[in-house]
Amino acid sequence: MEIFPLKSLSNRQRTQLLEAFLDDEQFPTELLPFHCEQDVDCAVSLGLSQGNEVVGWIVAHHFQRDLIEYSALYVKPTARSTGAAILLLGKSFLQLAETGAVNVLFQVKVDNHLMIRFTRRHFQPILAEATLFSWEKSLSMGHN
Repeated sequence: MEIFPLKSLSNRQRTQLLEAFLDDEQFPTELLPFHCEQDVDCAVSLGLSQGNEVVGWIVAHHFQRDLIEYSALYVKPTARSTGAAILLLGKSFLQLAETGAVNVLFQVKVDNHLMIRFTRRHFQPILAEATLFSWEKSLSMGHN
């Protein structure tokens, strides 16, 4: 597997990712690596390829001078047992110093039990402040 700067995605790779989503809905729309591209922090947003296929990515945005917000971390199911997500996180975190950010924000879905366990185990002990909370809201219309 090879890590590459997300900004170097080719048009062909972009098209393949969009087609994979549209054809199979392999991943949620919010995980597509193209959201708010104008604000993507190129130093810490990375892609992961295996052969000629993009198998994962981590996307971060720099909306404020001192804050990096991670908006997406995705690894295809076929590459999940390889440690690819940890590899992406680690490489991205190593490059945080280049951004000037002193605060990092990322969110984990409440039903992503593996990532919540990983976060509790690995991030809270090394951070000056870590806040872990869950918030859910039903967006369904109908029954009152």
